[in-house]
Amino acid sequence: MEPHSFSTLNRSQRRRLAGSGFLYKGVVMPKKIPNKVRINLELPKAVKDRVERLRKASEAESMSEVIRFSIAVYELLWSAQKDGSDIVIRNPDGTESELHLLPMSVDHRK
Repeated sequence: MEPHSFSTLNRSQRRRLAGSGFLYKGVVMPKKIPNKVRINLELPKAVKDRVERLRKASEAESMSEVIRFSIAVYELLWSAQKDGSDIVIRNPDGTESELHLLPMSVDHRK
């Protein structure tokens, strides 16, 4: 498949990529696992609304798909940062800003 922005792919192309479990555009796409486990998440309404907005904007089939993809991207970024890489966002005007992920051990409830 030709390289594309994930958002420009149609649903069947995204589903095929997400189900294949390979590296695409620097992101390890989550492979669909036949042994699924159902979990219940308690989220603030504002977070649920953000996930739903992202689902609509990305044309994902479900909020679960958004969460699975988000975890794959976070894992990739976290691993790269842990290994000493800088995560850089290059803006259309050529300027760059570094992305710093928060440590997972931070308790945000304080």
